[in-house]
Amino acid sequence: MSRVVIMAICGLALLAGGWRGAFDDSYFAQVEKGDVDYLAYKLRVETAGGAIYNTALTESALLYAKENDIWSNTKAWYSAWHGIKTNSGGSLTNIYDFTTNNFDGVQATVAAQPTFLSGVLNFDGGDWYEVNTNVGNFGLSDFSISVWVKAHAIKTYDTFIGNGLYAAGWDSFLLCFNSDSKFSFSKKDTEVYSYTAAATGVWYHVVGVYETNSGIVYMNGNAGTRVALEADYDITRNRTTYIGRNRDATYPRYFRGKLDDVRFFNRALTLSEVTNLYDATKGYDRP
Repeated sequence: MSRVVIMAICGLALLAGGWRGAFDDSYFAQVEKGDVDYLAYKLRVETAGGAIYNTALTESALLYAKENDIWSNTKAWYSAWHGIKTNSGGSLTNIYDFTTNNFDGVQATVAAQPTFLSGVLNFDGGDWYEVNTNVGNFGLSDFSISVWVKAHAIKTYDTFIGNGLYAAGWDSFLLCFNSDSKFSFSKKDTEVYSYTAAATGVWYHVVGVYETNSGIVYMNGNAGTRVALEADYDITRNRTTYIGRNRDATYPRYFRGKLDDVRFFNRALTLSEVTNLYDATKGYDRP
């Protein structure tokens, strides 16, 4: 549908009783919880010089989020399928937060740009993204991190998402591999693992959840063993979170592979929510 036609429909809705008259109350309830309209998001990305890689997929993802309450307490959402900005060589210079928080991600340096490959982020073991400092400030609260992962190589502690510093005893959170090739999620220096090991060349949906005083890792919707984590440790660090490596300069632990659909939540996702999220995103034709 062209933008002209959409504007005409919206104009008719205004005549019929205002903008709210064009939508039901459930739509506005979602907006008030931090939802974002597709056209508004597209306009924000394009104004910043970016582009929507797959408009149909982006629009359907927004619709699913509205219908299944995926937006509730979503702090940030990054996906190359959605808002991106590329330079002439095809490398990604920015990725745009899908929520109304606008916690956009930027490349580390020109020489360390993750490449854009058919709708996913491709990391070669020396590149990464840095996202807004507020993304990793969870304090003492529950939180969850979700990501799709496909590794080209698996090495102990290669990190997908990291905010910790080694010298401070890994003082925040990490989502990475452990020594058994399992997915590891940690708060401070205590780890919890997926129920089984990962293999190279395979896409996995990974969710790390911290709730009250324990953590759990879900792998393709399957729960690992719940383990006690640091309950009274505040992880408000006011520093950028890294995607594609750990934050520590001495031990960066670069990830080698592909990532997609990175999401941060201000709450602990339930098993059913993790399963719904896995089912909603597993059908994408990721390379």
